Amino acid sequence: MLIFLPRLTLLVKTGEKKHYYVVLTNPAGLTDNESYVVWVSWRSVKKGQYYDDACVLDDGDHPKIDRRTWVDYSFAEIKPVSEIKRGIANGAIAQCEPVSEEVYKRIVAGIRTTRYIDDDVLKFCEQRL
Repeated sequence: MLIFLPRLTLLVKTGEKKHYYVVLTNPAGLTDNESYVVWVSWRSVKKGQYYDDACVLDDGDHPKIDRRTWVDYSFAEIKPVSEIKRGIANGAIAQCEPVSEEVYKRIVAGIRTTRYIDDDVLKFCEQRL
């Protein structure tokens, strides 16, 4: 059984591509029937392309990171836990090794410096971090 805790890393199939997401918050209810978490993805830094430097990860910061990578706060979302569980059940989402406490703290610190996080997501995080 999957337990949702901050630092949990998930590999999510989105169409033909796969993206890594890190769960940032403990599950919390916004409605009577559902719990939610905030998750955020990371992307490889590509030469000549802009990236948000609020949190940059390097080779070795996580077993699945083998090059300079940035946390893309513009894709941070408040996700229903039930939706993530469905994705795991149908194979669209796979659990990976969690990020370290140190990397988690860097990702959370980036929430407070990025200009690209949605206001509702930021508010949800601020109330729970």
